[in-house]
Amino acid sequence: MKPRIGISRCLLGEDVRYDGSNKLSSAVAHLTPFVEWIPVCPEVEVGMGVPREPIQLVRLADGVSSGHEFVRLKGVHTGEDWTERMERWSAARVVDLAAVGISGFVLKPARQAADLSACLCTPTGIRRVRVAAASSPKRWPRTCQVCRSSMKKR
Repeated sequence: MKPRIGISRCLLGEDVRYDGSNKLSSAVAHLTPFVEWIPVCPEVEVGMGVPREPIQLVRLADGVSSGHEFVRLKGVHTGEDWTERMERWSAARVVDLAAVGISGFVLKPARQAADLSACLCTPTGIRRVRVAAASSPKRWPRTCQVCRSSMKKR
């Protein structure tokens, strides 16, 4: 049986990024014969659609806990707040992924500095995934350990 690995759908070549593009990865293609990919796209799965407005994490006192910061997930242009919807989606999705027995996760690296002391544009979703995973460490300990250690380095 091949290990089940969660992966960002854009890395599989699906046109799900905010601008309707993908980030097809040759490394993923090389690994494909050896693993069973479990595709995930938080933005699409939460209902944002493609193409969509870029989103960012904004440090706000009424935000959700992310390391030593409190952040909200907002549209760059409209300011639409996706925080609660993403929190609900995250809570359900980590349970689903744990139930299928994933062994790990492949994420697209963030383009910007990992510093939540400022507003970060994160159209790839990596920061949001870390926030979501870090909020449920007991449900998804393998992924969350990576997220927590990444956040401690900030």
